[in-house]
Amino acid sequence: MRDLLLNLPKPLMPLNPKTSILLLLCVSLGAFVVARIPDAHLARGSASQSAATIEAVLEKARPVATTSETAAHPTPAPELIAESAAVFDPLTSSFLLEKNSDTPLGIASLTKIMTAFVALERSGDDDIVPISGQAVATEGATGNLRAGEHFKMRELLKIMLMESSNDAAVAVAEYVGRKNGGESFEESQRMFVTLMNQEAESIGMDKTIFLNPIGLDTGGQKISNTSTARNLSKLALRALSYPELWEMTALPYDSVTSGEGIRHPLKNSNALASEIPEFIGGKTGFTDHAGGALIVVAEAPIGKLKIFIVLNSTYAGRFADMQALLEWAKTLIHP
Repeated sequence: MRDLLLNLPKPLMPLNPKTSILLLLCVSLGAFVVARIPDAHLARGSASQSAATIEAVLEKARPVATTSETAAHPTPAPELIAESAAVFDPLTSSFLLEKNSDTPLGIASLTKIMTAFVALERSGDDDIVPISGQAVATEGATGNLRAGEHFKMRELLKIMLMESSNDAAVAVAEYVGRKNGGESFEESQRMFVTLMNQEAESIGMDKTIFLNPIGLDTGGQKISNTSTARNLSKLALRALSYPELWEMTALPYDSVTSGEGIRHPLKNSNALASEIPEFIGGKTGFTDHAGGALIVVAEAPIGKLKIFIVLNSTYAGRFADMQALLEWAKTLIHP
């Protein structure tokens, strides 16, 4: 691993070890540009090529049922509270574990991974995003934003991903939606959701439907955004082309400051960010109807990057499920 990293073109700023691991993964997949400055975004226009590569990687993946023993592991997979789960190894193109992985379920705030990805694809990290009164009035989890504040896009995404802030997500969608033709707040949201579904289709997320950029249940009574563990593996794999997206979720605490000088302390909604040394990044999700959901990108064991997904667990059970999967993955027999 070290030799491969030493042969990469050197960025203008030093990368931390977690970023280096993600960049190495991109090299191994052969689909992403890895010689990059940490805060710059990747060249646009390569979505179809990347999507084709992702599809090829996932099509080669070997399905393995959770109730059976794997060829690489003599111990049965752990019992999970979650209705659905998957463990995907991008470097070997293998699903090491699957449980109801093609069953469409509510994904709650896992939605925000797509929201962040669409924003990074269609805006600049340093774009200044205004916070409207409509965004602040959004139902659900908030980042304590104030109407009239302004944030750099990457700072607003950090609020959205760390705290699962719905108002930050809606503000991101409003900004990008207006850039793409939305003339009102409502039109901007519809335009952004259209972009989300277009991106999902291009990635090959054939069992995924987005109705909003936040994952909140529609009217509090109906699951809004649905996907499968396999489809979310495709999204996570594609989103690895933006290491900063995952780095934003790596710390238990952080803060950002708006253009108006207002400091916003942040607490990560993902309890595992402070509990496991292998943690690289992830996203939480929970609603009453979708249940507990969680995506984690981690080295389990160290040096072996994997994507972990659980859907329709409980609020606390999603973390217990994820810890069980992480511990199980650490004991896999690797070539």
